[in-house]
Amino acid sequence: LGMRDETDLRPVKLPFAGLFLRCGESQVHILQLPNPDPNTAVARPALGEDRRTAYSVRSLAPVKAALDSEMCRHLFGCKWAYEERATGAGEAA
Repeated sequence: LGMRDETDLRPVKLPFAGLFLRCGESQVHILQLPNPDPNTAVARPALGEDRRTAYSVRSLAPVKAALDSEMCRHLFGCKWAYEERATGAGEAA
């Protein structure tokens, strides 16, 4: 994805493992922390409803190709229904 490893800039006093990656003008921090979510398949949220992050890119094709080459699960081209929950004010949550 064209990211440059800048883990050497990571403060050594941080109490967990992780990576610092340069992505254009931004830096992405990948942290290795204990999983706060359930560890059983039955208790885990459905694909697309779990924790995720978002990035802005010029083209999705290289991102999809990189994920596919590493056999990472992703949702490119998939659609799923979102439930709209009414709030007290009548707005969707």
